[in-house]
Amino acid sequence: MKRDLGLTLAGLVVVAAGVAARFWQLAASGWQYDEIVYTDVARSVVTGHGLVEKYSVGLPHQPFLYQPPWYPCLLAAWFKTTGASITNARVLGVLLSGCTLALLWELIRRQLGPRAALFAILPLTFDGWLL
Repeated sequence: MKRDLGLTLAGLVVVAAGVAARFWQLAASGWQYDEIVYTDVARSVVTGHGLVEKYSVGLPHQPFLYQPPWYPCLLAAWFKTTGASITNARVLGVLLSGCTLALLWELIRRQLGPRAALFAILPLTFDGWLL
């Protein structure tokens, strides 16, 4: 039982380190096209214009029909609390990523034990593409 506690603490440390690594220089990297689109769509929801995508100057707004609306709506609710910016959208992404890692660790721990959970969560937490 004491060994399981140590592995559980190690899993929590891994998830916390993964979240910290994702927060590292969050606002310093360049913007990706999809981040700009999602931020604009969520900003239009916050301002009451609905799920619309804004194109270049002079073109009319178009309905945003490419993905299910749950993420822009969640992002809009987040923007009402924190303000609309790509950096704030990234903060939400990091928080949701941390929740996902913790829930995945807990699922694997319940099914296969804490050692397997720690072994499985390490590469997911520190994968370069996911960071």
